[in-house]
Amino acid sequence: MIKNCSLCNAINETDNIISITEHSFCVVAKQPIKDGHLVIVPKRHVTNMNDLTDSELIDYIHLAEKINSALEKNYEDKPLLVIQSPTYRSVPEHLHIQIVPSKVGVRDYYNSVEKIPLHQDSSDEEMKQMCDKIKKFL
Repeated sequence: MIKNCSLCNAINETDNIISITEHSFCVVAKQPIKDGHLVIVPKRHVTNMNDLTDSELIDYIHLAEKINSALEKNYEDKPLLVIQSPTYRSVPEHLHIQIVPSKVGVRDYYNSVEKIPLHQDSSDEEMKQMCDKIKKFL
């Protein structure tokens, strides 16, 4: 636990805790985009999913699935999961998943934010290049 990490300290905000498991917890977002915006946080301060042990990772993903299911039952919008490492804007340096009920899916989101076409086929060559690019880091 890092003393000045807002996500490490969020576990102490008991009124905002949705669920606590052995290795993770879910809390209402401090600055919610909208009603139902939740954050899933590993208890141990890590900055990347690769830093989690196998048991921590399984626990973390299972909690995300459980929260996702609860949101689907309580909101008309389908939950949109966003896994974040602390490299983007003002996100705390603590791995977390944000779940926000959303009327749009991932394609719609990227279309509106980054102007990427909703449906764009990749050639076999483009797909192979993407595979090769990623595989060399596995």
